[in-house]
Amino acid sequence: MPNTIRREISRRTLDIIPLIMRVMSAEMRQSLPGVQPGHISLLGILRYRAHTLGDLADRLSVSAPTMSNTISTLEERGWVGRRRAEDDRRLVWIEITEAGQAALDKVEDNVETRLTNLLSDLNDHDAATLASGLTVLRDVFATALESDPKLYNE
Repeated sequence: MPNTIRREISRRTLDIIPLIMRVMSAEMRQSLPGVQPGHISLLGILRYRAHTLGDLADRLSVSAPTMSNTISTLEERGWVGRRRAEDDRRLVWIEITEAGQAALDKVEDNVETRLTNLLSDLNDHDAATLASGLTVLRDVFATALESDPKLYNE
């Protein structure tokens, strides 16, 4: 397959990502009024394991004071908690709480429902084709994350 088709796939991917993100961000704001999409992203990161404030700031490319303010906001909502490391009391771990997990689940369910509704007019053939293409795209990015230490930051 010539490189021109791969460039076209790249261009289409770059075109579609902002559209998808706009729909997802709007649904996130409707699901939990007053919540920023970045808060949901942060909860998504914390779903898998606790992180230090510095790790989170680095990962989201913000300053430590900005991350501290964000964590304080989420802590006030009861969505995250801070836990001091037992072996080094200077180290503070940020963890998602049950309430934070519930908020994240609610947003994800609402976004999934919204996306499902947007796709409801697809015929079965187009839906299967899209699902297959998205699987290939996910696998390409998953492989890139696993094989490139600069990309993989978990």
